[in-house]
Amino acid sequence: MKIPLDKVVYSTPPSAVVLVSTISKEGRKNIAPFGFFMPCAHQPPMVAVSIRKTIHTYKYAKEIGEFVVSIPTSKIVKQVYKAGGVNEGDEFKGSGLTAIPSNSVKPFSVKECQVNLECRFVDEITTGDHVIIIGKVIDGIIDDTIFNEDNAILRTNLDSIYHATKNNFVSKGKKIE
Repeated sequence: MKIPLDKVVYSTPPSAVVLVSTISKEGRKNIAPFGFFMPCAHQPPMVAVSIRKTIHTYKYAKEIGEFVVSIPTSKIVKQVYKAGGVNEGDEFKGSGLTAIPSNSVKPFSVKECQVNLECRFVDEITTGDHVIIIGKVIDGIIDDTIFNEDNAILRTNLDSIYHATKNNFVSKGKKIE
């Protein structure tokens, strides 16, 4: 079967769903889920998220120059799905997620996430209807549960979630209910 061009992106393996938190100049907290995420450099450590230019996440990340990429677990998939759905006020409250102060950036980290990567906005690349924002990771908060007995990060201990279709998510190969 020939792949319809508007479905090509859904025929590729999904990347981990992440939450990106930003803050406006006025102090408005913003959080939203994204399914186009990747690490993109070791030295210095950098990550990239593809988002639409028309949303608050992009605007605030660019104007403040900072954002946090948080890696949620399957236990909070319902809150992840709701994140970003609140148009006014504190989006953390609307999602049921807990904002905690970050170590080195103004945007908040997410208490319920295993990993919070504090980033400085480095660059952007326009790609069709999205823009890839690139951040240099300058600090972060990592849950002890992903370390092994030798104190090394063990990625298989991550309980990452992946967007399958519409409101369907999977973790470790199984559908999340």
